Amino acid sequence: TMEYLELLLLVLGLHGALCAVVHWPELNEAKAYLKQFGYLSDPADPLDHYNLEEVIEALRVFQRVNDLPPTGELDEETLGG
Repeated sequence: TMEYLELLLLVLGLHGALCAVVHWPELNEAKAYLKQFGYLSDPADPLDHYNLEEVIEALRVFQRVNDLPPTGELDEETLGG
C-alpha cells in the first residue's frame, strides 16, 4: 500500500541518494514494490540489474499517479512529509 512504500522510501532517503551500484536490502524492497505495482518493468536481460535511470523513471510515474510533482527524487512530498 501507499504507507508501505512511504516507509521504504523514508528508509532509502535516510541512506542518501539512490545509487546504481548499492545493493541495500531496502533498495531491493523498494524496487520490488515498484515492480509489483507496475511502476517498474523487468530488465530486458534477466541477468542485468536495474539502472538508476529506470528506478528514477519508475519513481516519477509513481509520483504522477499519486498527484505529486514528478521529480524522480525521494523528496519530502514523496516521502509523505
